[in-house]
Amino acid sequence: EGQSEEEGKLRDENSALVSLLSSSELGPSLNGVIHKQDLSHVLRDLDMEDDTQMIKEFESLAPSAVAERVRQIESWAVNLTTEEARQIQRGNVLNILGSR
Repeated sequence: EGQSEEEGKLRDENSALVSLLSSSELGPSLNGVIHKQDLSHVLRDLDMEDDTQMIKEFESLAPSAVAERVRQIESWAVNLTTEEARQIQRGNVLNILGSR
């Protein structure tokens, strides 16, 4: 059951990425191929929006709440790193990354 939930999240993330990639925000493409600099521009803008939103969020918090939020972000980063390592190991076992 947990795996199907994880698969559902991955499908949602993939759908969102496909939507982003096929959006008109990316500018012109050649035969459906997205230009690297167009994608880079869109991703940079999204990062800036996220940063601005996070700054506004932190400005509205009390110091103790900021400390708690930092602990949550650190925990999230550790979990993300662990999951990434697991997925890389899985890819190596399945040989989907090719030989190095």
